[in-house]
Amino acid sequence: MTFLELPIAELTRSKRVVQPRTLLVFASLASSIGAFALRGTLSPDLSIVAWALLTLAIIIAFHGQWKAQAPPTHGGKKEATELVAAEVPAAAPPGSASGSQDRLRYLAYHDELTGLVNRRRWHELVKDHIETRSDRNGDGFAVLFLDVDDFKELNDSLGHAHGDEALKEVGSRLRAALRPCDIVGRYGGDEFAILLPGAWGSEEAIEVAERLVESVGQPYKLSDRTFQLGVSIGIAHYPDHGTMQETLLRHADVALYCAKREGGHGYHLYSPAAHKRQNDEFDLKVALRRAVMQEEFVLHFQPLLDLRTGRMSAAEALIRWNDPQNRRVGPDRFIPIVEQAGLMEGLGRWIFDAAARQLRAWNAGDCEITLAINVSAKQLQDPTFCEHLLHTLKINEVPIKQVQLEVTESVAFSDVEGANKVLSRVHDLGIKTALDDFGTHYSSLTYLQQLPIDTIKIDRSFVAGLPHNKDSTAIVRNVIALGHDLRRTIVAEGVETREQLNWLLNASCDFAQGYLVEKPMPAPRFQQWRSIQVPFGLAG
Repeated sequence: MTFLELPIAELTRSKRVVQPRTLLVFASLASSIGAFALRGTLSPDLSIVAWALLTLAIIIAFHGQWKAQAPPTHGGKKEATELVAAEVPAAAPPGSASGSQDRLRYLAYHDELTGLVNRRRWHELVKDHIETRSDRNGDGFAVLFLDVDDFKELNDSLGHAHGDEALKEVGSRLRAALRPCDIVGRYGGDEFAILLPGAWGSEEAIEVAERLVESVGQPYKLSDRTFQLGVSIGIAHYPDHGTMQETLLRHADVALYCAKREGGHGYHLYSPAAHKRQNDEFDLKVALRRAVMQEEFVLHFQPLLDLRTGRMSAAEALIRWNDPQNRRVGPDRFIPIVEQAGLMEGLGRWIFDAAARQLRAWNAGDCEITLAINVSAKQLQDPTFCEHLLHTLKINEVPIKQVQLEVTESVAFSDVEGANKVLSRVHDLGIKTALDDFGTHYSSLTYLQQLPIDTIKIDRSFVAGLPHNKDSTAIVRNVIALGHDLRRTIVAEGVETREQLNWLLNASCDFAQGYLVEKPMPAPRFQQWRSIQVPFGLAG
């Protein structure tokens, strides 16, 4: 190493940040020596040193600081990759200008509640980390996005003060579960972000994520109240999942979204397939917003076979989407997206209005039937639900006895008190109600006794095992007997074979619904089918 290279090399090995005052002294000294050199009063060697010092001062002014750049290690090995973060400055005399500046600098880079670096500073550190690794091969790291599960419920039930304390505790647990070189930041609200320097691959990042999920999931105790929180984590790895900051962080966010979609309380490693699913879902959400506004939906109708008479006297209205792009998207996929987008209330009203108009048309053509219409949780929460229902039936001149409202078991039992209040009012108006998908969720006999339900619809998953599966036959037989003891009408869904139909007939089931009877049909075809219908052959 030459004499001139020595000062620069020594400084670049240093991890210290050159302070502004030091820089001014350094530049002043260098310029003074340079002035002597210009007048020819210094020896050639000293003149060269003076110019080198002046050049170095200018370089430092532009770059602000020198950082050590050595290959990272992971786990128990010495961590050579270190980031110069905005640390708390040394204490200054009370009331001094220096103390005020230090405080402002701290607040500029830290979250005041948790003491973690804030979003702005965390972004800067990720950017610095990418830049220092752009010229290296095989030097990776990981970024994690975290979202605290169930935090809104905690905030709503215990208040914001307790919520803040919980966030501080989450931040402390995250720091305790990580290495000193790992960077934890509060991203905003109940979101955190972590930078894992020297994570050689995704496996190490996954191990860290598992440790964080376990740590955050331990019980909390605040003001004699014990509760639990969970955390969802999205993981992206540099350079596998992006070499640009924007791309890397976007992919970590995609992974976090996937973790929450999978139920939370876990982690998800970014993958292109998951990203494509998210993009497809976003496009679908946009299309469904347009579909609701432009009424791109249509109702199909599936008949219910009366097993006592062999005739059809009722049907269920089922929604279908007439997508202009001809995408084949079933209601089992687009209904949850509509609910997440907050569009279910509007779509639910459209379904009921369209069903009432169709009943009016059929009544005018001497085709009177009872029509079951599905109701969502959002509709049950709408205080104007009953008024809208009555108004719609009145303007379409549809008798109340021709309508039956269906709620799924999950909707009814998730808020029994609220569902009971609305369904009781509906029942008092003379409108019949049905409990759909019975047996797939809670199936509490207490709730079944409390709710004003007229009809129980046995889920197709139990009917599929008839008549050969012993468990299925035992469950269905007992549900039919219990329903009849409670004076409920019983409908079996998903009937597809003659064997199933004959078994249900012998078990005294009241109605059958499924492809064996008929598939869902558009209104014109349904009316034509009904006009030529003959009694269904039943073998008792």
